[in-house]
Amino acid sequence: MSNTKKKIFDLSSIGFTDAIGSGVAAIFWLYIASELGPENYGELTFLISIAALVSGIALFGSNHTILVLTAKKINIQSTIYLIQLLQT
Repeated sequence: MSNTKKKIFDLSSIGFTDAIGSGVAAIFWLYIASELGPENYGELTFLISIAALVSGIALFGSNHTILVLTAKKINIQSTIYLIQLLQT
């Protein structure tokens, strides 16, 4: 297989797996919506959106936290990295 064909195949496989993952997530959320009902599903999505907002803010600040605390010789890298892994 030529190099160009291999790159196209690799790119199409990434797109295919991304589409499958999105499809599975869509089916999951449609199932959850049908089980919970409109009011409870709305509350759930509201709480998830608040958590996503706070998670983004925490990830934004963690780079600066690592920079400052490393300069002060405080060993906190492993804790911040664990928090970042749990958020993603």
